[in-house]
Amino acid sequence: MASTVVNFAIRGFQVVFAAVVLGLSVSLVRGQAPGANSPISLRYTSFVGGLSLVTAFVGIAGEFFTLIQGKISLIMDTIVALVNIAGGVVGHSHLPYEVRIATHATSSGLATCYPHPRR
Repeated sequence: MASTVVNFAIRGFQVVFAAVVLGLSVSLVRGQAPGANSPISLRYTSFVGGLSLVTAFVGIAGEFFTLIQGKISLIMDTIVALVNIAGGVVGHSHLPYEVRIATHATSSGLATCYPHPRR
């Protein structure tokens, strides 16, 4: 019983976060200038959000269908975790150098994000 409740809670958070990632990345892709190609990192982030959303719904369906539980769910969750980690690396590597330096944690444990003005 507790395992089912915990799984629904985790999958619910996964649905919410995947929907936010998908919505933001798609709106950024659609906000590009007409005729301009969107950056590959934005398109990849849209893919990551969509894949995470599908996997969350499959995980919820796994509570009702025993065929999905076990190895299939484990393989899908592992693939999605690796794709999400790769998306974070791709997203962070395309930030300007000044922003990446400013976002590292300070000695107090708080992170700041102040991009340096361009000269």
